[in-house]
Amino acid sequence: MFALLLSLSLATADEWESQVNGEKAYNEVQALLAYKKSQAAEVEEIFYGLRDSLYIVEPSSKTTYSNNFLTPSTVAYTVKVSAKFNSSSVNALSSAIKNAGYLRKGENKVTFKFPNGDVSLHLYDEIYPIYINLIKGGYAFEARAVLLDNEQTVLATSDNSLLLSVPSVLDGLNFTGKPLLQSYVKAEAPDLTAILGNHDAESKDNAYAELYSFFSEPAYRLVDSQTAQFYSLPVEKLKDVSSCRVLRESDELLVYKRDAQ
Repeated sequence: MFALLLSLSLATADEWESQVNGEKAYNEVQALLAYKKSQAAEVEEIFYGLRDSLYIVEPSSKTTYSNNFLTPSTVAYTVKVSAKFNSSSVNALSSAIKNAGYLRKGENKVTFKFPNGDVSLHLYDEIYPIYINLIKGGYAFEARAVLLDNEQTVLATSDNSLLLSVPSVLDGLNFTGKPLLQSYVKAEAPDLTAILGNHDAESKDNAYAELYSFFSEPAYRLVDSQTAQFYSLPVEKLKDVSSCRVLRESDELLVYKRDAQ
């Protein structure tokens, strides 16, 4: 009787139990973790440190200047600049993404636009923020132009900075055109005569709206710019100017070396 009950109990237990392969799951988890680790390393290797290698900024040899009788010792000196992508760096980036071994799996799809066609990659949720941080601002790179003499001594530094960046497309970057070339300019305050004067209610409401908008945004705004401005270049230095250079981070020690001695 006891043996019969025991056999019935075991038969009932079998219906409440199934076989699972924990070892297989363990191996799959380890493989996934290894893939994600390799993906993070590959993202770092491909996307780190590209800021000043992606661009070429060319100052024009044609410059303009203006002077003022009230400030005879200085001139406003302007150099036109143009920007383009460094084709070798862009091609190397395209090849690196195409040939990557660990950028094909993940929840996040990112597409890059290159002159030779679009390239997409996939990133896991844990790795995606690493990528976003590395390309932050479209590889925004702030530079300044300098005027040099024949001995590469810096005579003047541009009053405006030049901000270069890659146009974005969704979460990727667009290398098919030209980089953005911008400068910061101080925003002009709106006309307050509608508020202070004897104007109708609608005009005053519009003026208050413009004033609110002015104070709610940064004092300096980014605008497209293709010039390096030297607003108060001493006339005496003008005769020694032989070249204009847009500094990269790697140039600074070279250019300033003579001044530091």
